[in-house]
Amino acid sequence: MYIQVAAPEAIKLDQNYPNPFTANTKIGFELPAEGRVTLELYDILGRKVDRLVDDDMPAGFHNFEYSANHLASGVYFYLLRAKGQDGEMRIFQNKMILAK
Repeated sequence: MYIQVAAPEAIKLDQNYPNPFTANTKIGFELPAEGRVTLELYDILGRKVDRLVDDDMPAGFHNFEYSANHLASGVYFYLLRAKGQDGEMRIFQNKMILAK
């Protein structure tokens, strides 16, 4: 028995889980094509706090586990930058809440 999973049709940034979280959270995203990806974390004032991913990645479904033990409680935003199938840069953003 073979199961074939096709690449996603569009870039998608999932809501982190769990949210709110106390120390660790997972961020998922989907890529329709191979390419350069950056996933960065910003505080409520728009200052970059961390770069989670900065690499060439294959098409498919990706999950990233993030440990925020070094951060203070608060609202943060994570930003995904990746090229779509048309070659245009796409930017997606979600909010997450760290509650220690």
